[in-house]
Amino acid sequence: MKNLTKTTTKVIHHLYKSREAMEIADMLDLDCNSMSLGCNGWSLEQLERIHLAILKSSYSKNQDIEITIKQAKKDWRDVLVSAGFAEDLEAHKLWAEGIGN
Repeated sequence: MKNLTKTTTKVIHHLYKSREAMEIADMLDLDCNSMSLGCNGWSLEQLERIHLAILKSSYSKNQDIEITIKQAKKDWRDVLVSAGFAEDLEAHKLWAEGIGN
């Protein structure tokens, strides 16, 4: 199992086709873990906000997710702002709940 929350995995599979979804899950797991984002010791639930911001930002802008991942690794707070998740600690959960409805 990937080091992603169930919610993050659900959103990935809703936004992307099967093969692409697996690749994106791998990228988030390997390139956006707590160490690479400078969030040592964070739980998966804490990282979920960043992961969902990456997904929303890249998908809504039709931007290559690798570019958004690079931005997150440089300063993930910018990605939170881009996704609209910076001001509200629950905004990412509301957005994820809306996916698929």
